[in-house]
Amino acid sequence: WASRATWSALWLMMPSWFATPVVDSLLFVLSALEYHGIKYVAHKGLLLGAFRLGGLLPWDDDSDAFLLDTYAEDVEKQFMPVCRDHGFVLWFRRHEGYFFAFPKTVVPFALSGLTELGLLTRTVNADGIHFDAHEPRRHLREQELLPLRRIPFYGSYVLGPAQAEVALDRMYGDL
Repeated sequence: WASRATWSALWLMMPSWFATPVVDSLLFVLSALEYHGIKYVAHKGLLLGAFRLGGLLPWDDDSDAFLLDTYAEDVEKQFMPVCRDHGFVLWFRRHEGYFFAFPKTVVPFALSGLTELGLLTRTVNADGIHFDAHEPRRHLREQELLPLRRIPFYGSYVLGPAQAEVALDRMYGDL
């Protein structure tokens, strides 16, 4: 029941036995990033769940955040020892530009239950500066993104874009 394909095919919600460690892992990873001065922004399903529900979307099976103003080598150098010291794996898929963070006790199956940390790159075009999230409708415009704001999340918070409503409307339609 812990595979992305199974949940999607059967339209099931994330089971609570799976959701709790996902949330705990996510909050650890995001707190550790902040503590070490690595900026991130909640994005995609994580942003939608935090904004609408104050938590994960029940049907989502991962947590998407993007790292700002950093390079993969810097994240590996600065953050990998922190993950290792706290029982986490930090795995980088270079061809996708994503880090995946998960506890060593979890075997990732179909990439479910992982905290996904993408590298946002700045691109400039006629519309201004965009932070590239690999899909045009998921780009974050600079005026939407900064300054980051705290969005309540399970008694804590995640950092989201300044204009989360605008970004979510473009990504998912009317809220």
